[in-house]
Amino acid sequence: MTKPPYSKPFLTFEEQAKLLEDIGLALVTDENRQSLINLLRNLNFHRFEGYCLRYYRQEPKQHRFKPEASFARIQADYHADKRIRIETLDMIQNFEISLRSQIANVLGARYGAFPYNAEYYHSTKEEWDKMYEEHIIAAVKKANEVCIKSFVQKYNNKVPPIWITIELLSFGELSQFYKRYLKDEDRNILANNYALSATAMESWLHSLTLLRNRCAHHSKLIDTSNPVPMLMPRNWKIPEYAVLLDIANPRSFYACMLMLCYLSDSTGRKNQTAAYLLKLERIVTELNLDYSQLGFPKAMNMAEIRKKLKLDGYKLE
Repeated sequence: MTKPPYSKPFLTFEEQAKLLEDIGLALVTDENRQSLINLLRNLNFHRFEGYCLRYYRQEPKQHRFKPEASFARIQADYHADKRIRIETLDMIQNFEISLRSQIANVLGARYGAFPYNAEYYHSTKEEWDKMYEEHIIAAVKKANEVCIKSFVQKYNNKVPPIWITIELLSFGELSQFYKRYLKDEDRNILANNYALSATAMESWLHSLTLLRNRCAHHSKLIDTSNPVPMLMPRNWKIPEYAVLLDIANPRSFYACMLMLCYLSDSTGRKNQTAAYLLKLERIVTELNLDYSQLGFPKAMNMAEIRKKLKLDGYKLE
């Protein structure tokens, strides 16, 4: 079957708004219409349409809005998604900072300040040399941090100690570093610091890398799934999570949210966990989201989660 060429014409912002109205988006007033035009000026039509999908009729190959669809509702979804991304990225960054510290501590304690030889890793010399040159050396060369420039001027080592160098790798590089290079005993020590098995830790780092990229690049979180499922541990070291995640779709935002809470709880940061859940609950309430948009199982809500995690006594400042 021959595919037709793309033939849709370019549309101005005003024409984009009219197209949405023509296919049934309720704007109600001229003020709403102008608000939509102003939003489209700063929000790519393709990105905005992602928030419309939930409100299209279920008719094959036709984009027509359901009768109850309104610009106000879709705009609320967009703003809720943005706020959820910001709070979630903050939680990921907190874990990322912790992970860098733990890797530096484990490798420094076992192999010293400069653990850059293949013998310290679960890889061939060729694999390690490739990692070292293309990621570690490359990161040091690109770095503009004062501490790196100071080190290079002061010492004759090619790279700084591990506790400095680890700060230069991306989160994706940290995930690959854990998966492909660390020895099993080092993987186990790191995973145990987060009350996980090494296998679960590997899976969670992969899921978090994808989630972090989605947050950092403004990708939609509500009404979507993570590209890969997170692995559910066989033995939960914080048992309260077992019940909550047993009913989870492992690709859902709900599962990712609880994954972040578990990692926070595992390092004794209950205040951080509680604050994250309370902030998300506030967003859901203020913008009238349906919990199903976040992949929550039926009859589950944030208050029930906080109760099961024994966090219902915490309040936002």
